Formats: sequence, structure tokens, C-alpha cells
Amino acid sequence: MQHNNKGSILVTTLIIFSIILTMVMTCIGLHYTNSNIFNLEYKETDMTEIGYGAIEIVNSNILESVQYILKNTSNKDEFNNYFLGNNFLIEIKDITKSELKGVSINVPSNIKIDNTSGTLEFKVISDVVDNKYSKKFQASVKINNPFFNSVKDFDENLKEDKDDNVETDIKEYNIKEIVKVYDYKEI
Repeated sequence: MQHNNKGSILVTTLIIFSIILTMVMTCIGLHYTNSNIFNLEYKETDMTEIGYGAIEIVNSNILESVQYILKNTSNKDEFNNYFLGNNFLIEIKDITKSELKGVSINVPSNIKIDNTSGTLEFKVISDVVDNKYSKKFQASVKINNPFFNSVKDFDENLKEDKDDNVETDIKEYNIKEIVKVYDYKEI
């Protein structure tokens, strides 16, 4: 009878050891899975921030370009013609001054100019690549030609005060209302 007892104790010990080993392996697997999920969520958040950050840099470049255009144009045709050249697209896509890595900016060259409303519209796309992962983000840009409808109001404000600084102040004030970047989304 004692022989039977030792055998059952050994079997019981092996079963308990197998259960503990299975639980340990399951915990290690869950930890590994949770770490991978966390890393993927972190990578997704990081890539999203980089993608939208690149679009914000392009937005800043657009504001600078439009401010330059406002200072160097005097009518709606001159204003519109500036956007048709390649210089505008090259200038706004330049994000080399930032420390963003793995980002490319695409601005389709088909800028829509609506002569009935005096607006220019186009899309900005940022493509973020990190090893084997890739995400694309898009924003729409609408630029209102300030010379389209408000030329009379603009000219009247300039005539009221002949000070040269007034013209600059008016143009700087209008820049924030002229450029609209909206409809940010992942594509």
C-alpha cells in the first residue's frame, strides 16, 4: 500500500507542477501580448502626432507664403497667379527645418480656383513611414482671395489713414481669415 501512496503523491505533484507551469506560461504570454499591443498603440499615437504635426508645419508655410503674396500683389489676378506656379508648392511642402523623420508631404498640383467665389482649394497629405508601418493624413486648405469681394472695403480703409503701417496691419489681420485649414483626417 505504501508503494501506491508514493505513486499517487508523484502523480499529484506532477499535476500541480503542470498546472503551475501552465499558469506561468499563460502569464508570460499575456505579458508579451500586452507589451506588443502597448507598443503598437504607442507607435500609432506617435505616427498620428507626426503626421498632423507635418500638416501644421505646412499650414505655417502657407500662412507665410500668403502673407508674402499679400505684400507683393495688388489685385485678384496677381493673387491667383502666384498659386499656379511651382514655387508656391515647393515652399509650402518644405519641412526640412523641422526634426520630423520619416514624413513626406504631398500637395496635389491641381489647385482649384473658383472664380465665382474667389477661393482656391487644395489638399495637403502627409505620409508617415516607420519601418513596416505607414499612415497617411489629409487636410483641406481653402484660401479666400482678399481682392475678390473686399477690394472696395480694403481700399477705403487704406484711404482713411495714409500711414504706411496701416496697410501692413490690415494685411496681417486678414491673413488669419484668408487661410482656412480644416477637415483633418486619416486616409
